[in-house]
Amino acid sequence: MCGIISVNRYDTLPARKMVTRLYRKQKTRGQEGFGFVSFRAGQLEEFRKSEEEGPILEELKKTVGNEILFHHRNPTSTPNFWETAHPIHVSHESLKHDYYVVHNGSINDIDNKKYHDEHVKAGFIYSTLVKNQWTTSKGSVYTMESKWNDSEMFAIELAKDLDKGQAGIRHVWGKIAFVCIQTTKEGAPVSKFWGRNCGSPLKTFYHTNFTSVTSEGKGTEVPVDTLYIHDYTSNKITSKSYFVGYHYEYKGNYDHNEAEWDKDTKTWTTKKKPALIEQHGNGVLDEMFASHLPIDQVAIEKEEADIKRFTEIADQLHEVKKQLEEDIDVEERGYLLNHAANLEMILDEISARYPTIKALG
Repeated sequence: MCGIISVNRYDTLPARKMVTRLYRKQKTRGQEGFGFVSFRAGQLEEFRKSEEEGPILEELKKTVGNEILFHHRNPTSTPNFWETAHPIHVSHESLKHDYYVVHNGSINDIDNKKYHDEHVKAGFIYSTLVKNQWTTSKGSVYTMESKWNDSEMFAIELAKDLDKGQAGIRHVWGKIAFVCIQTTKEGAPVSKFWGRNCGSPLKTFYHTNFTSVTSEGKGTEVPVDTLYIHDYTSNKITSKSYFVGYHYEYKGNYDHNEAEWDKDTKTWTTKKKPALIEQHGNGVLDEMFASHLPIDQVAIEKEEADIKRFTEIADQLHEVKKQLEEDIDVEERGYLLNHAANLEMILDEISARYPTIKALG
């Protein structure tokens, strides 16, 4: 789980304070790996990453740009290293533009390996690549394992598609929500794109003075398989139908992606799958679905997730109360009081579902 925040202000104010506030509201989505890219007066201002919260928030305070794309993560495919944080910068001689991409979700291992190998063969350099090595007493070095961020694989596929007609990403499986800023090779923003499939959340909030795109909070849920496009030349936002990858939770939206779990045989069955077989070959559904829990285990998984979320939010509420004891201005105090009330409301909702959960607090 990761958090996405994108703010574009139309007034003269910097976007940094709003980004910080939005991050505090959804920080439980990830606190191990941070990054942002900011733009000022139609040019790239800063591109920063950090393994920790403190340094990235200090860097954020220095920005004066009117647009910021921010990401915070819980590492999945790669450890919490500086290099593996988002945004991911995609630049290649075959692309007319450069791209800064943030992604919430995960891509299945089969696609991750397949398209990574194709990208490397085509000359793309993975900035998130890390290697696990052993060094012997005699100084011999053995590389045991190489990893890369699955989000970088997705970012490259997305950039390739957006650069050449926005046809959709019909060949990737996974949970996907993204925001992507397209720039010239010199760093001037051209367009911003955002979208999702049913695997990950994303919301858009429109205001006279700004537009924000976030994983949580205020706003309208972005419809599944819809690409939003903010053209910076015209300053207009449009949308279009756009397939944002396959995900196993689709229920009948696409005939070729219908699947049901058979509790007796413990297998997935499909009604129709011609498009998947055509693209991936026979047996692809069994491979894709094998890693997911059966339906009768979902309730157990949800309870465990709620318990974890209760603990995280209780810790966050404690932190907010500590901040309220500090010497802060009236505006910030008002925000923190409102935030504390929201956190307490969430804790009450979880407690109502699981009466014994308060013992964890």
